[in-house]
Amino acid sequence: MAIATLARLQMSPALNLQVVRTHTAHFNPANAYAHTVECSPLEFSVRRRQIAEEHATTPIYLVADDDILPFDNDWVEQGLAVMERNPDYLAAMYRPIGVDFSKHTWGGNEEIEEYSESSGLWFMRRGAVAEWPTAYTEDVKWNANWESKIIRKQGGKVGIFKRLGCNHLGLGFSTLFWNANGYGPVPIP
Repeated sequence: MAIATLARLQMSPALNLQVVRTHTAHFNPANAYAHTVECSPLEFSVRRRQIAEEHATTPIYLVADDDILPFDNDWVEQGLAVMERNPDYLAAMYRPIGVDFSKHTWGGNEEIEEYSESSGLWFMRRGAVAEWPTAYTEDVKWNANWESKIIRKQGGKVGIFKRLGCNHLGLGFSTLFWNANGYGPVPIP
């Protein structure tokens, strides 16, 4: 799955794609820089996000699990445009098909609504997470709520796009991220 996801994401030529993987992953991407993380699976949820933040070079960057396939060819431009029109959202994710999110969403507008976490395929604003967990618990490992709680504590919102969708193929062991620097006609603040 990771190879198929990487191939799909590499179809966007302007993306500076980088891979964060566990030291046990047998995933050697071509045309992408790989960060190999020596940590327990429990720590990986946090470390992969930290590495994406540390290496991001643009105000808005994207993070993707290794099992997410976006639908549209201009999915980057569409997501950036929604983020730019909604500056109070510090993180927002694509909506996987076939999942009912109605019990976990609230507020928002015609493009985006608040959601309990950021995971799957999501846009982040640099600096959205001011503090990183230092204790690795089951909650941190399997639930991106910890990231959303930090963002909300800082006064920001976490959202899910209403009309931008993706396929979520299953669980994986690596994270892909890239900078959206100068991509297309969408100005990046």
